Amino acid sequence: MTRFRNVLVHLDSRAESQLALDAAARLARESGASISVVDALEPLPPLGFAPAGDFGAPLLTAAEISDRLHEDRLLRLRQAIAPLQREGLKVGAQVLWGSAFLAIVREVIANGRDLVLQTAEGRTRLGGPVFGSTTMHLFRKCPCPVWALHPDLHARPVRRVVAAVDPDAGDAARTRLAERVLGLALEQARDRGCELHVVRAWTLPGESVLRTTLGLGGLERYAEAQEREVSRVLHEFLARFGAALDRARVHLLRGPAPSVIPEFVAARGADLLVIASVARTGVPGLFIGSTAERVLQRVECSVLAVKPDGFETPVRLADA
Repeated sequence: MTRFRNVLVHLDSRAESQLALDAAARLARESGASISVVDALEPLPPLGFAPAGDFGAPLLTAAEISDRLHEDRLLRLRQAIAPLQREGLKVGAQVLWGSAFLAIVREVIANGRDLVLQTAEGRTRLGGPVFGSTTMHLFRKCPCPVWALHPDLHARPVRRVVAAVDPDAGDAARTRLAERVLGLALEQARDRGCELHVVRAWTLPGESVLRTTLGLGGLERYAEAQEREVSRVLHEFLARFGAALDRARVHLLRGPAPSVIPEFVAARGADLLVIASVARTGVPGLFIGSTAERVLQRVECSVLAVKPDGFETPVRLADA
Protein backbone atom coordinates (compact mmCIF):
# COMPACT_ATOMS: atom_id res chain seq x y z
CA MET A 1 0.00 0.00 0.00
CA THR A 2 1.05 3.59 -0.62
CA ARG A 3 1.89 5.70 2.40
CA PHE A 4 2.25 9.37 1.66
CA ARG A 5 5.51 10.71 3.10
CA ASN A 6 6.06 14.08 1.45
CA VAL A 7 2.81 16.04 1.31
CA LEU A 8 2.27 19.47 -0.23
CA VAL A 9 -0.71 21.51 1.00
CA HIS A 10 -2.04 24.47 -0.95
CA LEU A 11 -3.32 26.94 1.65
CA ASP A 12 -4.78 30.02 0.02
CA SER A 13 -6.63 32.97 1.58
CA ARG A 14 -10.03 31.21 1.82
CA ALA A 15 -11.07 30.11 5.31
CA GLU A 16 -12.09 26.67 4.02
CA SER A 17 -8.60 26.02 2.67
CA GLN A 18 -7.68 25.19 6.28
CA LEU A 19 -9.48 21.87 5.68
CA ALA A 20 -6.58 20.70 3.54
CA LEU A 21 -4.08 21.47 6.29
CA ASP A 22 -6.21 19.60 8.83
CA ALA A 23 -6.31 16.57 6.50
CA ALA A 24 -2.55 16.69 5.98
CA ALA A 25 -1.98 16.87 9.73
CA ARG A 26 -4.00 13.69 10.14
CA LEU A 27 -1.87 11.95 7.52
CA ALA A 28 1.27 13.14 9.28
CA ARG A 29 0.07 11.78 12.62
CA GLU A 30 -0.77 8.43 11.02
CA SER A 31 2.36 7.93 8.93
CA GLY A 32 4.99 10.45 10.03
CA ALA A 33 4.70 12.32 6.72
CA SER A 34 6.40 15.68 6.32
CA ILE A 35 4.22 18.59 5.19
CA SER A 36 5.08 21.61 3.08
CA VAL A 37 2.39 24.31 3.19
CA VAL A 38 2.43 26.69 0.26
CA ASP A 39 0.57 29.56 -1.31
CA ALA A 40 1.27 31.15 -4.68
CA LEU A 41 1.79 34.80 -5.50
CA GLU A 42 2.00 36.22 -9.00
CA PRO A 43 4.52 39.09 -9.31
CA LEU A 44 3.00 42.44 -10.12
CA PRO A 45 3.81 43.85 -13.56
CA PRO A 46 6.62 46.45 -13.37
CA LEU A 47 4.26 49.31 -14.19
CA GLY A 48 3.34 52.37 -12.16
CA PHE A 49 3.65 53.09 -8.47
CA ALA A 50 1.48 53.05 -5.37
CA PRO A 51 1.62 55.24 -2.27
CA ALA A 52 3.24 53.71 0.81
CA GLY A 53 1.11 55.70 3.23
CA ASP A 54 -0.56 59.11 3.43
CA PHE A 55 -0.52 61.61 0.62
CA GLY A 56 2.97 62.79 -0.07
CA ALA A 57 4.68 59.67 1.35
CA PRO A 58 7.33 57.89 -0.73
CA LEU A 59 6.07 55.68 -3.53
CA LEU A 60 6.60 51.92 -3.74
CA THR A 61 7.62 50.10 -6.87
CA ALA A 62 5.76 46.99 -8.04
CA ALA A 63 8.71 44.89 -6.84
CA GLU A 64 8.53 46.40 -3.37
CA ILE A 65 4.78 45.80 -3.20
CA SER A 66 5.34 42.18 -4.27
CA ASP A 67 7.92 41.77 -1.53
CA ARG A 68 5.51 43.09 1.08
CA LEU A 69 2.74 40.81 -0.16
CA HIS A 70 5.19 37.91 -0.02
CA GLU A 71 6.09 38.73 3.60
CA ASP A 72 2.42 38.98 4.55
CA ARG A 73 1.52 35.64 2.91
CA LEU A 74 4.50 33.92 4.50
CA LEU A 75 3.58 35.25 7.93
CA ARG A 76 0.04 33.94 7.51
CA LEU A 77 1.31 30.50 6.54
CA ARG A 78 3.72 30.38 9.48
CA GLN A 79 0.91 31.30 11.85
CA ALA A 80 -1.23 28.50 10.39
CA ILE A 81 1.45 25.82 10.86
CA ALA A 82 2.67 26.95 14.29
CA PRO A 83 0.24 24.69 16.24
CA LEU A 84 1.34 21.68 14.20
CA GLN A 85 5.00 22.46 14.79
CA ARG A 86 4.37 22.71 18.54
CA GLU A 87 2.73 19.29 18.27
CA GLY A 88 6.00 17.96 16.87
CA LEU A 89 4.88 17.41 13.28
CA LYS A 90 7.36 17.99 10.46
CA VAL A 91 5.87 20.98 8.68
CA GLY A 92 7.27 24.01 6.87
CA ALA A 93 5.87 26.89 4.83
CA GLN A 94 6.84 28.82 1.74
CA VAL A 95 5.29 31.22 -0.75
CA LEU A 96 5.75 30.22 -4.38
CA TRP A 97 5.90 32.59 -7.32
CA GLY A 98 3.63 32.24 -10.31
CA SER A 99 0.13 31.01 -11.06
CA ALA A 100 -1.00 28.53 -8.43
CA PHE A 101 -1.19 25.34 -10.46
CA LEU A 102 2.09 25.92 -12.30
CA ALA A 103 3.93 26.82 -9.10
CA ILE A 104 2.53 23.76 -7.32
CA VAL A 105 3.45 21.37 -10.12
CA ARG A 106 6.98 22.78 -10.30
CA GLU A 107 7.32 22.34 -6.55
CA VAL A 108 6.14 18.72 -6.84
CA ILE A 109 8.73 18.05 -9.56
CA ALA A 110 11.58 19.82 -7.80
CA ASN A 111 11.10 18.23 -4.38
CA GLY A 112 9.52 14.85 -5.07
CA ARG A 113 6.18 15.51 -3.36
CA ASP A 114 3.99 12.40 -3.36
CA LEU A 115 0.61 14.05 -2.66
CA VAL A 116 -1.00 17.45 -3.20
CA LEU A 117 -3.85 18.39 -0.86
CA GLN A 118 -6.11 21.36 -1.39
CA THR A 119 -9.68 22.42 -0.73
CA ALA A 120 -11.77 22.62 -3.89
CA GLU A 121 -12.73 26.11 -5.01
CA GLY A 122 -16.43 25.52 -5.74
CA ARG A 123 -19.51 24.87 -3.63
CA THR A 124 -22.34 22.79 -5.00
CA ARG A 125 -24.92 24.52 -2.81
CA LEU A 126 -24.14 27.74 -4.68
CA GLY A 127 -24.39 26.03 -8.05
CA GLY A 128 -21.73 25.03 -10.55
CA PRO A 129 -19.02 22.37 -10.28
CA VAL A 130 -17.14 21.65 -7.08
CA PHE A 131 -13.71 21.85 -8.68
CA GLY A 132 -12.43 25.12 -10.10
CA SER A 133 -9.66 25.98 -12.52
CA THR A 134 -6.67 25.38 -10.26
CA THR A 135 -7.92 21.99 -9.10
CA MET A 136 -8.80 20.85 -12.62
CA HIS A 137 -5.36 21.87 -13.88
CA LEU A 138 -3.79 19.85 -11.06
CA PHE A 139 -5.98 16.85 -11.83
CA ARG A 140 -4.74 17.00 -15.42
CA LYS A 141 -1.09 17.92 -15.03
CA CYS A 142 0.27 17.22 -11.56
CA PRO A 143 2.51 14.10 -11.66
CA CYS A 144 1.58 12.92 -8.15
CA PRO A 145 -1.88 12.15 -6.72
CA VAL A 146 -4.10 15.16 -6.05
CA TRP A 147 -6.59 15.09 -3.18
CA ALA A 148 -9.20 17.84 -3.49
CA LEU A 149 -11.48 18.21 -0.47
CA HIS A 150 -15.13 19.12 -0.91
CA PRO A 151 -15.60 22.40 1.02
CA ASP A 152 -19.16 21.61 2.10
CA LEU A 153 -18.53 18.17 3.63
CA HIS A 154 -15.86 19.02 6.21
CA ALA A 155 -18.19 18.76 9.20
CA ARG A 156 -18.75 15.04 8.84
CA PRO A 157 -16.23 12.18 9.05
CA VAL A 158 -15.40 10.04 6.02
CA ARG A 159 -17.95 7.22 6.06
CA ARG A 160 -17.89 5.85 2.51
CA VAL A 161 -15.04 5.60 0.02
CA VAL A 162 -15.69 4.77 -3.64
CA ALA A 163 -12.97 3.38 -5.92
CA ALA A 164 -13.73 3.72 -9.64
CA VAL A 165 -11.66 1.09 -11.48
CA ASP A 166 -11.40 -0.03 -15.08
CA PRO A 167 -9.05 -3.05 -15.29
CA ASP A 168 -8.34 -4.64 -18.65
CA ALA A 169 -6.92 -8.15 -18.91
CA GLY A 170 -5.24 -7.17 -22.18
CA ASP A 171 -3.70 -3.91 -20.96
CA ALA A 172 -1.14 -4.27 -18.16
CA ALA A 173 -0.63 -0.52 -17.71
CA ARG A 174 -4.36 0.09 -17.35
CA THR A 175 -4.63 -2.73 -14.82
CA ARG A 176 -1.67 -1.39 -12.80
CA LEU A 177 -3.40 1.98 -12.66
CA ALA A 178 -6.59 0.29 -11.41
CA GLU A 179 -4.50 -1.46 -8.75
CA ARG A 180 -3.14 1.87 -7.59
CA VAL A 181 -6.61 3.41 -7.42
CA LEU A 182 -8.00 0.51 -5.43
CA GLY A 183 -4.96 0.31 -3.17
CA LEU A 184 -5.30 3.95 -2.15
CA ALA A 185 -9.05 3.62 -1.64
CA LEU A 186 -8.58 0.48 0.44
CA GLU A 187 -6.00 2.20 2.59
CA GLN A 188 -8.23 5.19 3.27
CA ALA A 189 -11.24 2.99 4.08
CA ARG A 190 -9.19 0.78 6.38
CA ASP A 191 -7.56 3.68 8.24
CA ARG A 192 -10.94 5.31 8.85
CA GLY A 193 -12.94 2.16 9.48
CA CYS A 194 -15.49 3.09 6.82
CA GLU A 195 -17.28 1.43 3.93
CA LEU A 196 -15.45 0.71 0.67
CA HIS A 197 -17.38 0.50 -2.59
CA VAL A 198 -15.67 -0.65 -5.79
CA VAL A 199 -17.44 0.45 -8.97
CA ARG A 200 -16.90 -0.43 -12.61
CA ALA A 201 -18.94 1.49 -15.18
CA TRP A 202 -19.65 -0.30 -18.45
CA THR A 203 -21.63 0.33 -21.61
CA LEU A 204 -22.85 -1.85 -24.44
CA PRO A 205 -20.91 -0.97 -27.61
CA GLY A 206 -23.19 -0.16 -30.53
CA GLU A 207 -26.34 -0.51 -28.45
CA SER A 208 -28.53 1.72 -30.61
CA VAL A 209 -27.59 -0.16 -33.79
CA LEU A 210 -27.85 -3.59 -32.18
CA ARG A 211 -31.32 -2.83 -30.87
CA THR A 212 -32.53 -2.71 -34.47
CA THR A 213 -30.45 -5.69 -35.59
CA LEU A 214 -31.01 -8.06 -32.67
CA GLY A 215 -34.38 -6.95 -31.38
CA LEU A 216 -35.08 -6.25 -27.73
CA GLY A 217 -34.72 -9.87 -26.60
CA GLY A 218 -31.49 -10.45 -28.50
CA LEU A 219 -30.06 -7.17 -27.26
CA GLU A 220 -30.71 -8.08 -23.63
CA ARG A 221 -29.07 -11.49 -24.08
CA TYR A 222 -26.06 -9.78 -25.61
CA ALA A 223 -25.99 -7.29 -22.73
CA GLU A 224 -26.10 -10.12 -20.19
CA ALA A 225 -23.15 -11.80 -21.90
CA GLN A 226 -21.20 -8.53 -21.88
CA GLU A 227 -21.97 -7.96 -18.22
CA ARG A 228 -20.77 -11.47 -17.35
CA GLU A 229 -17.48 -10.79 -19.15
CA VAL A 230 -16.99 -7.42 -17.43
CA SER A 231 -17.77 -9.09 -14.10
CA ARG A 232 -15.31 -11.90 -14.76
CA VAL A 233 -12.45 -9.51 -15.55
CA LEU A 234 -13.29 -7.35 -12.55
CA HIS A 235 -13.43 -10.21 -10.06
CA GLU A 236 -10.19 -11.71 -11.38
CA PHE A 237 -8.63 -8.31 -10.79
CA LEU A 238 -10.11 -8.01 -7.29
CA ALA A 239 -8.78 -11.46 -6.39
CA ARG A 240 -5.27 -9.96 -6.40
CA PHE A 241 -6.16 -8.14 -3.17
CA GLY A 242 -7.28 -11.31 -1.38
CA ALA A 243 -8.90 -11.05 2.04
CA ALA A 244 -8.26 -7.28 2.18
CA LEU A 245 -11.42 -6.81 0.12
CA ASP A 246 -13.64 -9.21 2.05
CA ARG A 247 -15.81 -6.37 3.34
CA ALA A 248 -15.80 -4.28 0.16
CA ARG A 249 -19.00 -3.94 -1.85
CA VAL A 250 -18.63 -4.40 -5.60
CA HIS A 251 -20.95 -2.74 -8.13
CA LEU A 252 -21.24 -2.99 -11.90
CA LEU A 253 -22.82 0.23 -13.16
CA ARG A 254 -24.36 0.01 -16.60
CA GLY A 255 -24.19 3.30 -18.40
CA PRO A 256 -21.74 6.09 -19.29
CA ALA A 257 -19.26 6.76 -16.49
CA PRO A 258 -19.94 10.56 -16.44
CA SER A 259 -23.55 9.75 -15.55
CA VAL A 260 -23.52 6.59 -13.46
CA ILE A 261 -20.51 7.34 -11.24
CA PRO A 262 -21.75 10.76 -9.98
CA GLU A 263 -25.24 9.25 -9.55
CA PHE A 264 -23.81 6.39 -7.50
CA VAL A 265 -21.72 8.77 -5.37
CA ALA A 266 -24.79 10.90 -4.66
CA ALA A 267 -27.12 7.96 -3.97
CA ARG A 268 -24.67 6.38 -1.51
CA GLY A 269 -23.68 9.62 0.15
CA ALA A 270 -20.01 8.91 -0.59
CA ASP A 271 -17.42 11.18 0.97
CA LEU A 272 -14.38 10.30 -1.14
CA LEU A 273 -14.00 9.12 -4.74
CA VAL A 274 -10.66 7.65 -5.80
CA ILE A 275 -10.31 7.71 -9.56
CA ALA A 276 -7.68 7.62 -12.31
CA SER A 277 -7.40 10.97 -14.05
CA VAL A 278 -5.13 9.93 -16.92
CA ALA A 279 -5.63 7.03 -19.29
CA ARG A 280 -2.20 6.22 -20.66
CA THR A 281 1.43 7.31 -20.59
CA GLY A 282 3.55 8.91 -23.27
CA VAL A 283 1.31 11.88 -24.04
CA PRO A 284 1.94 14.86 -21.72
CA GLY A 285 -1.14 15.96 -19.82
CA LEU A 286 -3.46 13.48 -21.54
CA PHE A 287 -6.82 13.24 -19.81
CA ILE A 288 -9.16 10.27 -20.38
CA GLY A 289 -10.77 11.97 -23.33
CA SER A 290 -13.66 13.81 -21.77
CA THR A 291 -14.84 10.93 -19.59
CA ALA A 292 -12.93 11.58 -16.36
CA GLU A 293 -13.27 15.33 -16.77
CA ARG A 294 -17.05 15.05 -17.01
CA VAL A 295 -17.12 12.77 -13.96
CA LEU A 296 -15.10 15.30 -11.97
CA GLN A 297 -17.28 18.20 -13.09
CA ARG A 298 -20.42 16.42 -11.83
CA VAL A 299 -19.30 14.54 -8.73
CA GLU A 300 -20.21 16.02 -5.34
CA CYS A 301 -17.65 14.65 -2.91
CA SER A 302 -13.93 14.88 -2.23
CA VAL A 303 -11.73 13.34 -4.93
CA LEU A 304 -8.34 11.64 -4.84
CA ALA A 305 -7.12 11.60 -8.47
CA VAL A 306 -4.33 9.21 -9.42
CA LYS A 307 -1.91 9.17 -12.37
CA PRO A 308 -0.34 6.10 -14.02
CA ASP A 309 3.30 5.14 -13.58
CA GLY A 310 5.45 7.09 -16.00
CA PHE A 311 2.99 9.95 -16.41
CA GLU A 312 4.66 12.90 -18.17
CA THR A 313 3.49 16.30 -17.02
CA PRO A 314 3.52 19.05 -19.64
CA VAL A 315 4.82 21.44 -16.98
CA ARG A 316 8.58 22.00 -16.80
CA LEU A 317 10.66 23.72 -14.15
CA ALA A 318 11.77 26.30 -16.71
CA ASP A 319 8.22 27.20 -17.78
CA ALA A 320 7.42 30.87 -17.59
